[in-house]
Amino acid sequence: MKFRLQLASTFCTFPTTTWVASFSDSNRSDLAWAANTKNAVTMATVFRISVESAEKRIEPWEPNVTALLDPAMLKWKDLVVAGTPVPTPWRKAEFEAYEKDIQAQRRQIRKENRSEAEMNALFEKEKKHEDELLGTDKYSDRVGAFEGANYEAHGFYRPQENCIMFSRYDKFCAVCRRAIERIVGMYATQ
Repeated sequence: MKFRLQLASTFCTFPTTTWVASFSDSNRSDLAWAANTKNAVTMATVFRISVESAEKRIEPWEPNVTALLDPAMLKWKDLVVAGTPVPTPWRKAEFEAYEKDIQAQRRQIRKENRSEAEMNALFEKEKKHEDELLGTDKYSDRVGAFEGANYEAHGFYRPQENCIMFSRYDKFCAVCRRAIERIVGMYATQ
């Protein structure tokens, strides 16, 4: 079993047998992870901690997320073009490295109390880079199962490489569009 620790958009996974947790006195929810050797490893504001093992992961109810417990039963398999691998490869490491750098720049802008115009310029730069990176892979235009969904970097999959539900993209993916159409259709026929 492992602890999954979400730090803003970044996840770190630690084996439960080698790590212990201690809380700071601050009025924020700071959590310091310290090794059994008494060396502090990292400290960050924690948004969510969950204890789960891959074997106990359940399929999410959302129509645009899967734990991919059984690829043959993929929720949106009718939209997957033959020849698309599941899980579907994408430049995940490159994306995550870029996003980590963007997060550091955002923190620095906030720390220095710089203008919102600078923050907006950074958001525009980030969007342009994401659109280029996520729009030029071999499977960018296909429905598949791309790892990184449900606020988790690992273990959950989204239907397309880019979607407004994943990044600053300005469109919904095919699966999200279908889910929205189904809900609108359900209420429009009443």
